Formats: sequence, C-alpha cells, structure tokens
Amino acid sequence: MIYDSLFDGEQLDGLYRGCDKGVRLVAVTNRRLMMVETTSCEDRLALTSVPFDRVISVCYLASVEDSVASSTTVGILVQDLMYQLGCRGEEQARELHDLIAWQLVCG
Repeated sequence: MIYDSLFDGEQLDGLYRGCDKGVRLVAVTNRRLMMVETTSCEDRLALTSVPFDRVISVCYLASVEDSVASSTTVGILVQDLMYQLGCRGEEQARELHDLIAWQLVCG
C-alpha cells in the first residue's frame, strides 16, 4: 500500500515498523511521512500522510527513570498532535529520528 501511494518523483527513504499501539508503521519519503496509525482515529486504523512542512519536531521519548540516550520510542509532533512509534531497538529509533530530523533541517 505504501509503494502504491507514492507520487511521481517521490522516493521512499526509510520504512520503520513499530509496536501494536499508536503508530504501527512509518514510511519516510523525500516529501512526507506516511503512517499506519491509530493515534488520530482511536479505534480505527488509518494511513495518514503528513507533509514535512506540518511536522514541528521529532524527539526521543523516555520515562523519567530511563535514559533518553537509550530510548526506543520516537515522538513526531505534527502541529499539536504527538505521534509515537515504539521502535524495535535503539538503533532503529536513532535511524528514524535522524532521518526525520535531517528532512526538517536540511530537506
């Protein structure tokens, strides 16, 4: 479904699978984020497209007892809604965070 949703000239830069709650999948392209998620529709699964100019910030999320440096959860703030992707490890979280941050700063 992600590949079928790409526009002409749009390229897929990364695909990240999450846990069962919130954001289940994030596709990062050169133009937008596509997320398979339940955050915006609570009890329904949605394929949500967010252009990068709507993304406010990206962050690591950790409880106060845990280190942010070893976080496996990435938060994506879109206007006033925080999407959370529970990654399958620190390396995947770092890669996703850095790819989105690069698009926000350099893209």
